[in-house]
Amino acid sequence: MSYGQLGQTTPLGTGFQTYDSKGNTVSTTANSDTRPYSLDKQKATLLIQDKFEQQLQMMSTTGDILDTGMADTEDINLGEAATLPDEIGMSVSVGGENRRVTMPVAYPMTGNVNSGTTSLLGNEKALQQKGRVAYYNEFNDGLVRQKYGVAYNYENAYGLFEKYTAALTKYWAETKCRWKRQCIIEGYNEGLFDNQPAGLFESGFSGDIELNPNWIINGDTSDAGAAVDDDGMPIWDNTPATFLENVVDALIAGGDDFDTDADYLMLLDKIDEYTQSRLQLEKFDDGTYVFAVPLPIYYRLTSLGDADTTNNNFASYFVKVADYAEGTNKYPGEFGMYRNAMRIVPDERWVSLVADNDSYAMTFEYKMPGNEDNRERAPYVATDGETAGDYNFMLGMILGKAAYIERKEKDLHFRYETQDYERFEGVGTFIEVGYNLNFVIDDDGLAENRNSAVVALNSVRR
Repeated sequence: MSYGQLGQTTPLGTGFQTYDSKGNTVSTTANSDTRPYSLDKQKATLLIQDKFEQQLQMMSTTGDILDTGMADTEDINLGEAATLPDEIGMSVSVGGENRRVTMPVAYPMTGNVNSGTTSLLGNEKALQQKGRVAYYNEFNDGLVRQKYGVAYNYENAYGLFEKYTAALTKYWAETKCRWKRQCIIEGYNEGLFDNQPAGLFESGFSGDIELNPNWIINGDTSDAGAAVDDDGMPIWDNTPATFLENVVDALIAGGDDFDTDADYLMLLDKIDEYTQSRLQLEKFDDGTYVFAVPLPIYYRLTSLGDADTTNNNFASYFVKVADYAEGTNKYPGEFGMYRNAMRIVPDERWVSLVADNDSYAMTFEYKMPGNEDNRERAPYVATDGETAGDYNFMLGMILGKAAYIERKEKDLHFRYETQDYERFEGVGTFIEVGYNLNFVIDDDGLAENRNSAVVALNSVRR
């Protein structure tokens, strides 16, 4: 009888069998099985010695520019002056009182002076004042975990339950940044007016979507007709539904006239001119503001060729962040500065907008905590506005001083609840907060906003 080399199959015999104490076959190998026999063939996989990393790692999620360098900036109490901080966010509090916060705003004098023999008596002027209003609500979320027992030993082998505090903290950070972005675009964060005590915020909110009054739209919007002003911007109307229709008409008219490299470069000038001459944006103390550009659009901008940028004088007005004076870059990922004022910062958590020119519906999608992402990514398809249906946009943000107001009456805090003889523990988190666009309003509705704007760009796919 001859055998093959080690690790080879055996040409003769019936293989290998093992039996239990009653003679029953419990394991069988065949001639064709390579030797030495694997633990699987031996039915002995329980002997496998696994080596695992002992430190459980939390899956990473993308960063958010509204959570880096744009934290809460100023706490004011009712009755104190509300100055605008030199940051994108402004935080206010009234000590947990169940009422809205109103901050008065005085307007400068306007008009012409009297001349000649005109008497001043009866021709005096009076200053005008309006107000900023900030709302808040209570929000909560939580997780449940086991504290002891067989199931605890099994499920917590790698310390999962000890990650609950870190997971909830990260979850809330991503949620608050989404709310900040949401109020800059839609006026208020979602849930702000849900399940409120009766009459708590009985005035100042219509229940309809309250869009940011300032929309800078790529392309020539003149085909939108009466929906836009002489500068091509959607005309503000204090009836939310009417303004929404104006924005949709402008979006599609501009989107159908936007495509080339030159269009992108002209848009930057359009943004810079609008923020200074029309919006009169409240810039930071150093004279700059932020253009948070959707990441796919950012790649589109950076892919512009040298010849294109030179011919359009882009290079003459753009300074790379590497060429900044030491210590003058403010935001991680900052790309550079255009015309010595516009800080271009890529935004991975950009907001998608689907505009329907048939029903005049606007659907916004935000990147959710934990990398949940249902944003519309299909590219914009131009149809000259003649086809009823959906048009896809990516939204950027122009951010100046106090672009949003955070009404925070109680910061994030943890509470614990146990049941079943302390076998189960609920880890609850609670916060009393609200995120409000920095509207300046009067009794007739929303008047203006000098702290931010929405930039609508045709959706692209890289």
